[in-house]
Amino acid sequence: MHHANLLIGETDQALAQVPLEDKVPGADVSVIQHDKLTIAHVRALTHEANMRPINRTYRSFVIVCSSILREAQNALLKLFEEPNSHTIFYLIMPRADGLLPTLLSRLHRMVIEEENVKIFQEFEKFKVAQYKDRLIHITQILDSDDATKLVQEIVMGLSLYAHTQKNLDLMRDVLILESYIHTNGSSKKMLLEHIALTLPLGT
Repeated sequence: MHHANLLIGETDQALAQVPLEDKVPGADVSVIQHDKLTIAHVRALTHEANMRPINRTYRSFVIVCSSILREAQNALLKLFEEPNSHTIFYLIMPRADGLLPTLLSRLHRMVIEEENVKIFQEFEKFKVAQYKDRLIHITQILDSDDATKLVQEIVMGLSLYAHTQKNLDLMRDVLILESYIHTNGSSKKMLLEHIALTLPLGT
């Protein structure tokens, strides 16, 4: 994985490209969201980026913003020019035409893949369904030959939703569900049904 990555497009679709382990907030994962990124934001980011990872070999930072002030871009450029070996950055923006050429040259442009967009759309269907339809959907998923793959898709969408909503309870449920994906038994069904009944309708 490249040290500094750039994703241009809709936030939800762009987030779907970031590896799951690099975007679920935790001790070594930071998600930063601002409409306009300022020099103060970048200074705080730089301070945090200089800290050593706790549970992994690296720390990941997901930065979501609509625009970046020029002085903040210069600060980001310095941060990306002198990278720590234990940091990975994902910069998500709707457009790239406001970025300085020097900053762009330091960023690896990630492509938004249709398969990952599809995964997120599958969760959207689950999220907007009525409670009874969610429960039916869960039964169909777990009875299918692709049960593990389909559960993983739901989990990816759940993790993105939990992060954007800053829903700590849902984050906890997602982490538990992830641990049961590849094990036999009814744990996946119980957890999915719990999420189906607690996830608000029309969100």
